[in-house]
Amino acid sequence: MCLHERERWIFWSQKHRGAQLHRVVNLSQFPIRPDIGCKSLASYVLSRVLRRLPRDFRQLDPYVVVPFVGPDQTGTCFKAANFLYSGETKGRRRHAPPNACTRSKKKVLIYELDPRWRAILGVPHVELRPRLEAGRGLNADQWADQAFADAELGDRCRSRRLVLIAYLLSTLMGKPAPASPNRDPKARAAYYRFLEKADEFGITPTKVLAPHRERTIERMRTQQTVLCIQDGTDISYSTRPEYKDLEVIGRNQTTCEAKGVHLYATLAINDEGLPLGVLRCAYRKKEGQTKTDQWIDGLLDIDEAAQTLPRKTRVLSVMDREADAYAIFAAQQRCTRTDILVRAKHDRTLKRKDQVKLFMAMRKGPAAGHMHMSISRLSHRAKSG
Repeated sequence: MCLHERERWIFWSQKHRGAQLHRVVNLSQFPIRPDIGCKSLASYVLSRVLRRLPRDFRQLDPYVVVPFVGPDQTGTCFKAANFLYSGETKGRRRHAPPNACTRSKKKVLIYELDPRWRAILGVPHVELRPRLEAGRGLNADQWADQAFADAELGDRCRSRRLVLIAYLLSTLMGKPAPASPNRDPKARAAYYRFLEKADEFGITPTKVLAPHRERTIERMRTQQTVLCIQDGTDISYSTRPEYKDLEVIGRNQTTCEAKGVHLYATLAINDEGLPLGVLRCAYRKKEGQTKTDQWIDGLLDIDEAAQTLPRKTRVLSVMDREADAYAIFAAQQRCTRTDILVRAKHDRTLKRKDQVKLFMAMRKGPAAGHMHMSISRLSHRAKSG
């Protein structure tokens, strides 16, 4: 498997790595029988093992323990034992192609047996969880490089092209690429080639958004409260009927269907309303996947990002009336760092004994405040055939 996250955190040279690799202990399995009902057994056993590990391997003098947690496990016992989450493996074998995913991706956690090990080995200090001030690097000539320069697209030229495309689109403000002021034919050809060859080059939306997501999490680490707002938006492709894998995003009064993509996005902001970045953009790809499943995926993604934040940072997932479903509230019970705020849609029963309903209880409570909004009248639109 690719251990890029471990190597990035240790930050040693090839010479150091060859001479000191035996001081890194890999923990690939830590099985506990499921029929044993002893509370906190896993974290207790793990802490006892870590205390005696340096004595058992005195000749090797280990400094760091690195366990790998599979996608079907949460790694709660490691977090309880003060292991630090550093990232995920690439999911490929050592000699596999760069974009190949031959194995399942595993979470990489790290525990320091001796906090002085960097000074002993002469390895520079590396901030495992870097922080970024909310407004830093967002100038017009810097934001694209900061947000997309680290994208792993298999080639540095493609990563650089992504930065140039992001900067170009920001200057066009929604206009098509041919409307570029400089009208550089080579740049325009490279823009379309980047999009047309995305499947061939292994360029996916997740890889494109990955560096921006990291910058967003770094900004979240500097905040006391973070609101992660989930919402959906429809992207219409009705004028491009030749596109495949489109879904029905709406119908007009004449039952004429509009084809397109329903995009789910998560925007992180602080308690003052300042945007911190986009955590996630996704759309329904699996057959039979419902909107509720997408909201749950977004909630779990927020909680995964929250695992790397300081304990003092409170993370709140905000969703609209469409998320007022029992399955979403049940999924939130599995989240350890994320609270949830959902606009109520159903008049639920609060107390079965007294038959107290939600809406009536809210009406009887004191008003938190009043806000006046001016809504313009909608114009009458003719029906489209």
